[in-house]
Amino acid sequence: MLIILAYSHSQLKTFDECALRFRYKYIDKIPEPQVAESPALKFGSIIHDCMEVLYKRIQTSGKAPVQDELKTYFRDEMTRYRDQYDAVSELPFSPQNFDERISLGEQMIDWYYETYAPFDQAKVNGLEQMINFELPNKSKFRGIIDRLDIKDGHATIVDYKTDKTIAPFAQFEETYQQQLTSYAVWVMNNYSHVVNSVTGKLIYLRLQEEVSWEITSDMLENAIAKITDKITFIQETLFRYNMGEKDAFGPTEGYQCRRCAYQVMCPLWKHKFQDDEVVIATEIGETTIKKLVDKFYHLNNQKKELEDQLKGIKEFLEEYVHNHRDEERKKLYGEQGQLDVRHTNEYKPQNAEKNDILKQFLLEHDLIDLLTLQVNTGKLTKYLKEHPDQMFNFADLIELQDKVTVGWAKEKKEK
Repeated sequence: MLIILAYSHSQLKTFDECALRFRYKYIDKIPEPQVAESPALKFGSIIHDCMEVLYKRIQTSGKAPVQDELKTYFRDEMTRYRDQYDAVSELPFSPQNFDERISLGEQMIDWYYETYAPFDQAKVNGLEQMINFELPNKSKFRGIIDRLDIKDGHATIVDYKTDKTIAPFAQFEETYQQQLTSYAVWVMNNYSHVVNSVTGKLIYLRLQEEVSWEITSDMLENAIAKITDKITFIQETLFRYNMGEKDAFGPTEGYQCRRCAYQVMCPLWKHKFQDDEVVIATEIGETTIKKLVDKFYHLNNQKKELEDQLKGIKEFLEEYVHNHRDEERKKLYGEQGQLDVRHTNEYKPQNAEKNDILKQFLLEHDLIDLLTLQVNTGKLTKYLKEHPDQMFNFADLIELQDKVTVGWAKEKKEK
């Protein structure tokens, strides 16, 4: 039975946008293709990194880096991303787009320094802090706090945003506010000995604004109740899916479809990727099967042709060595490798007429291949070595001959 061990706000957001994508990603665990992160997302990620670099320097040295140093870090990270993005993306970063993002990022850093320097508003107790806690329904919940400040018994949960606008209150309340408010559970669980109140703060770097609110007990209870109800609904849906209701997680068409990596298997979009067969998850259709069969047939024919060529070359080389056995060669050399030469003694029929007589004798002694009725000289030689007293039975039928075998050797080493 499939289960989900822990939930997060990003998972809940995915479920709200499209339950089927949630199933593919978090239940079926179908890996998404590795593609270049979108410029907008990466830009926000690098800005977050800049804030982390700033406060880590303060934590370790007690002094913030100068503005130009942080802007240099930002430009270097953006340049590294642009080069990686151009290498894998069909639409490389345009110079104008890149320059605009560099300018925007530097403006954000300048505003932040002008507003918050010397950054002594409170003691920073956590940066990119991974958290997890238990909900009333015993589900595990996890998240990451961008920055946690504590001063005089008051904690502030800080989150940085690079959004172009501040969402309408209803949407804001259901997303960012609910997210930071729920994190107060972890803060109170871990800092109850020094914290008696908590505030949520969103810093909109692009808009040069901040939004903050005191997290009351009623607000916290309401946020946790909404999260718990949503997870309970997901668990009920998962139960139906485990019981065989494969359509329990249905698709939702919307703006999120544009960058969805699961379009190829989504019932709303898979037709875009079909030729004359249907491809669903790990299943393949008749066209692919036919192509694979043809490929197998072609490769198998090539294999037989190569084996015949190898056999002919091997026989030619063995005959050559046999005809020059007085040279006592032990190896044959080429430009790219070498072959071993092995000389052994083997008993063989003296002529074709005696070969027929020998076959009859071997049949009587169960020493012949019943399918081919050919004298197996190797089997005959082994038998005579193991039963030397039987030699007189074969004295006028066989003769001892020199056998040459050419086989693989290690590649020729350059001196």
